Amino acid sequence: MIDSAAMSGIPVAEDNIINRRGGESIYQSCVNLKRRLSEVPNFEPYLREMAAEDEARGNTDPVSSLWQCLRTGYPLLGIYNASGPDEELVIDPAKVPEAKRPKAATFKFLQACLQDLAFPQQDCFLITDLYGESTTGFIKVIKMVNRVVDILEMQGQLKQPEVTDAPVGAQGTVKLTKREHVLKELLETERDYVHHLQNLQALKKELEETGALTGDASHQIFLNLNNLLDFAQRFLIRMEQHYALPEEMQNWGHLFYSHEEAFTQYEPFIANQMRCDEVCLQEWDKIRSSPRHPDLLQMVAQPKTLNQFFVKPFQRLTRYPLLLTVGRPRTPVSNGMISDMPGFFTGIA
Repeated sequence: MIDSAAMSGIPVAEDNIINRRGGESIYQSCVNLKRRLSEVPNFEPYLREMAAEDEARGNTDPVSSLWQCLRTGYPLLGIYNASGPDEELVIDPAKVPEAKRPKAATFKFLQACLQDLAFPQQDCFLITDLYGESTTGFIKVIKMVNRVVDILEMQGQLKQPEVTDAPVGAQGTVKLTKREHVLKELLETERDYVHHLQNLQALKKELEETGALTGDASHQIFLNLNNLLDFAQRFLIRMEQHYALPEEMQNWGHLFYSHEEAFTQYEPFIANQMRCDEVCLQEWDKIRSSPRHPDLLQMVAQPKTLNQFFVKPFQRLTRYPLLLTVGRPRTPVSNGMISDMPGFFTGIA
């Protein structure tokens, strides 16, 4: 559907949620959090251990690197203890079996944040967010750890960095080639797209928590959104990782090809579009009156506005072949673009 405001030429506010840029991706958040953790007193051993394990595995993914590090539990204790509490958090090896120590440490960290730092319950991650496999859950972990580091910074507890690196995503003024410009657009619009899916998931959560939608109605509208978002976030991590490689090592077509099976997450969501629209209209009064957050209220301003979020997966899927065709090199080289893409994409180009 096309928004009537757009058809009539009425300008849409730039700060409207549908036009808002995606901000920091999970990849960028992890790179920047690792940089901030280097300023936390006595955190160096965890960073060295992380670097050694990454080198041993040939890992260049900061998300999985940081995820595995925090899962050991003890780094979380180190971050909290850097605040100088009256009583530091420790795990007694004599009382806690080795296999249970990581989760015991994580529990102590969460308990201290709730009780001593007065974090609201809704701002804390769950044990399953850290030890599960959902990227959405790990984003909650990143946000909470960043918040604790913010407190350390306000207390003046952080060390001054020896070298000041620009945060990931900082842009210079270097003139880009056509191919570089297209790839930059591919990555930036992917971040925006993932952010829109996150907004849709936030709306789903709000409607379910307020009881506006029954489980059946929510499933009929949002279907496999959680799985689609998890894949989109993981694929964005791989795109960010690939984008950081030297140009001669990039093979964007192969990147898409290697995820062909996972891209089937799009099929049921897109096929459900008509059913989604029907149920949204049936439940519209409940949907419209339920959200409490201003951004979510913008999403349900009218049915056509909400529809724009539901059609984004289809729009994104059909956009990939165009971007990769425009950005491919003129001469045959190993870092192919569209030529290496699976039929799943070329069939919709």
